[in-house]
Amino acid sequence: MIRRRELQPALQGSDEVSLNQLLEHVRQWQADTLATADSLEESKRLVQEHARRLENPQAAIQLAEFFMDFFVRMAAEFDRLLREVPGGPERDHVAALNRIAAEASAEERRAVVFRDRWVNKPLPYEDMRAVLDRLSAAARDQLVDYRVLAHAAARLLTFVPPEAADSSGIDQSSRAFDRRELFSKFIPKRDEPA
Repeated sequence: MIRRRELQPALQGSDEVSLNQLLEHVRQWQADTLATADSLEESKRLVQEHARRLENPQAAIQLAEFFMDFFVRMAAEFDRLLREVPGGPERDHVAALNRIAAEASAEERRAVVFRDRWVNKPLPYEDMRAVLDRLSAAARDQLVDYRVLAHAAARLLTFVPPEAADSSGIDQSSRAFDRRELFSKFIPKRDEPA
């Protein structure tokens, strides 16, 4: 299991967070992500070594390979953010953090299904439970850790200059309206002719 370091200030709290502190959190996510990928590689190797003692070693290998690829891609995205954000945060950077959080949330089910199907049951060789558990827990724990990325995205948005928010390339005439704007745009006021 990866030992995750708790950085302060926490992103989901009400404390002030500087851009440098936020980037330190991203560095930690990148380091944890790479450590998780390494842990999955080690678990895959153990599964391959003891394949005859497992009911379905291929399922464990596929899970390890899927999440190794997933976490290497996420680490590359964190690397991109660490290179680009110091030059000036943009909406794309905020979207990237939200995207990682959303993808991780969508993939949590994969780890849970593997655990339910291949770990939470009697095994032919009970000593192999630790290998399967380590594989499942490493992936799940990293995915759960990504939930805080939504808070990081919200914090990062506060550093995006307002002109960057308006110069997104979106035609302002086709942007979404809030409820009040929608009614005032399409429903004439009482003293205006229809």
